[in-house]
Amino acid sequence: VITGAKIGDAEVDTLQIKGQAVTIPVSAYTETEESYYSAYAGDIRTIQSASITSTGAPISISCMLSIYATKDDVEIRIYRDSTIIYEEVGGAHDYKTAIVMAETPGSGSHTYYIKYRTTVDGQNVTYEKRSIVLLETKK
Repeated sequence: VITGAKIGDAEVDTLQIKGQAVTIPVSAYTETEESYYSAYAGDIRTIQSASITSTGAPISISCMLSIYATKDDVEIRIYRDSTIIYEEVGGAHDYKTAIVMAETPGSGSHTYYIKYRTTVDGQNVTYEKRSIVLLETKK
């Protein structure tokens, strides 16, 4: 039975590595297709989310989605908690996008959301195959 070990610069303490020097990803994926009818422009809908507890190091964020809007473009947004941290205009019809970014939110628990916002009244929006991966980058 090994009760303690020190190998070079790596020091192991129970099941954790000292200084939290290892990254642990958090992810969410939904393949199923969902549709939503928005009577008014400006409606915002969450289509995927994931939460992470940060130690204060940068968070690498990767998102992918497939979305279809019947009339006009929709805005694709990434939120950290209630703050918009990324926004792009997605095209009508078959629109697929991958978003890769990083930010440093500070320590604590944070939830990241993929949302869309409609730009016209009477918009049918269908989305599927959406994912979000969060990875706090360590030492």
